[in-house]
Amino acid sequence: MKTKPNVSLCMIVKNEEKVIKRCLDSVVDLIEDIIIVDTGSTDSTIEMIQEYENIRLFSFEWNNNFADARNFAASHAQGEWILVLDADEFLEPTNARAVIDDLKNSKNDVYAINIVNFVGSDGNRIIENKHVRLYKNSGVYKYTRAIHEQITHKDNKNFTIKLSGLIAYHSGYMEEVVKNKQKTKRNKKLIDLQLKKEKDGFDYYNLGNELKTEKKYEQALNAYVTAYKKKIDPFINWVPICLLNMTETLILLDRHNDALNVLQDAIRIYQDSADFLFVKGSIYLSQGRLEDAKQVFTLILNEKSTFKTVVKSSDSIEYLPSLRLGKIYELENNIEKAVTYYSKALNINNHCFDSLTSLVKILAVHTSAKETFELARPYLEYNKYDVIRFLLNEGLHELLSEIVQHSTLDKDIIDIIGVKTAIINFTEIQEDWLEKDEQKLAKALKLRFIDAGDIYLLHLLKPTQELSDVYRNIILNSVLGFTIDDHYDKDKLKKEEYTLEFCYMIKKLVKYQNFEIANELLEQVSLFSPSIYAKLGGILFKLSQQDLAITMYERSDENNLEKQDYLNIVLWLKAQGNLAEANRISKEALMKFKDDYVFYEQIIETDENPEPYLIEALNLYKDSIWLEEKLLRI
Repeated sequence: MKTKPNVSLCMIVKNEEKVIKRCLDSVVDLIEDIIIVDTGSTDSTIEMIQEYENIRLFSFEWNNNFADARNFAASHAQGEWILVLDADEFLEPTNARAVIDDLKNSKNDVYAINIVNFVGSDGNRIIENKHVRLYKNSGVYKYTRAIHEQITHKDNKNFTIKLSGLIAYHSGYMEEVVKNKQKTKRNKKLIDLQLKKEKDGFDYYNLGNELKTEKKYEQALNAYVTAYKKKIDPFINWVPICLLNMTETLILLDRHNDALNVLQDAIRIYQDSADFLFVKGSIYLSQGRLEDAKQVFTLILNEKSTFKTVVKSSDSIEYLPSLRLGKIYELENNIEKAVTYYSKALNINNHCFDSLTSLVKILAVHTSAKETFELARPYLEYNKYDVIRFLLNEGLHELLSEIVQHSTLDKDIIDIIGVKTAIINFTEIQEDWLEKDEQKLAKALKLRFIDAGDIYLLHLLKPTQELSDVYRNIILNSVLGFTIDDHYDKDKLKKEEYTLEFCYMIKKLVKYQNFEIANELLEQVSLFSPSIYAKLGGILFKLSQQDLAITMYERSDENNLEKQDYLNIVLWLKAQGNLAEANRISKEALMKFKDDYVFYEQIIETDENPEPYLIEALNLYKDSIWLEEKLLRI
């Protein structure tokens, strides 16, 4: 007699040709009974499934109800347990095998599993949640709700949900996937249908999520507030996520104080979670409250062992606080601590491009190229082309030469790097491979290792040589076209896109330390929009060309100056010892950027009588430890 399978995997699919193989490869050797229900695929999904033996494939006429499709799949399950996965999810075999084996001795009926969601444009960030996906195939459990379906008891009895150790990895929330599959449009339609049947808090929470994705933030906020008011228990799994999404929406609406008020209660209720504290620190950082933010992120790291529950992402416990502290200490020019925290973040997440590039930029200034390479070497393989592009565009050719020597790169890439290195150093090129080989040029442009600005510099390296048609067209189609064509329509340079492109070219030249060409181009700055002076001021200040930046700011209309521009001017004045003028500009900025913390801080540090401003600031930023400490010292 055939033994009954321990676990049946039940899946519903539609047009999943891009991900179905990854999912099935992760489970086919683990689970004996696999049931897949197709709801109308028109791509090669069905053919790909049929390549696997022992997978039972069924069709289901889609009726806009996920619960019905799930229950149909479950009706064919032969195992003692049912595991539910989606095609864009996959398992890690060692973890899954251990959990499946443990089910044989389980005394519980229903389990939630851990879902690790890769999000963003490149999947570099993760969000975690827990879904009920594993339950006894006893006939008493079924799915309800058209979308974001939930397990219920057929007799509406209460049941206990335990947390399994099973982890499923999910790529369906990455930006490109959501866009291509039009998930938001589909989900919104089904949620609207669900809300016509009943107005449950969980449905309003799901509605808020879809509206937030559509960037309809006011409507999303209203949905989250309604959902939270309708909650039955603050510890139901969706409720803390709802609160977190509510605060994120308030931040997107620039309502930071309202977000902080929500966080104050949430931190008290969910004390074993770092998520809310992390958002609080992030708000402080966005407000320029570096000391306050530093204290929050440091607290999280010091207390990390106490955070047993993850609301949305375990990144909030150690990785992201470390990354934020790296940025804060870098802003404060505390290089030693910046390196410490960037390294910590990178050790936790070796795919973190932000940590890697921030660390490399600092080390490139303070250590040799060889030492920097050795420190960064373990992480370079994960982002090789991105790292090469970054180093080329930052002008860090010495570090790049170390990578070329110690990495396996094809000859085309090495040739392109060689040309780009010559451009950065502005040294003569014996043989220009790019000009000889249009395919190589196309590859360099596609990889963004070379751009129109580089082609222009290449032309300047060989001024006596006539430009090829390809090179000439590349330059003519850029902002630099006016430098090689006497008939170029200079009036269009006033457009904002040309102003930004010109600023990018100046930024490139300063990074390459090619100040001669930069100064030549800056003589033409009057051809562009008047906003260019403030933009160039900001770029030059950030690139440690403060005196030249101030010259640009002096030529700028004050209406074009942003908050960071005023702060740059104030910081420069303080560095010159001109505290009175720094104070005057800070007060002027406070009038323009009403109630801004950064300028209160600058006034307090430069005013002969800071107490009135301290009291005023504390009325606005009641939870600022930095302001309280300053007031106590007076």
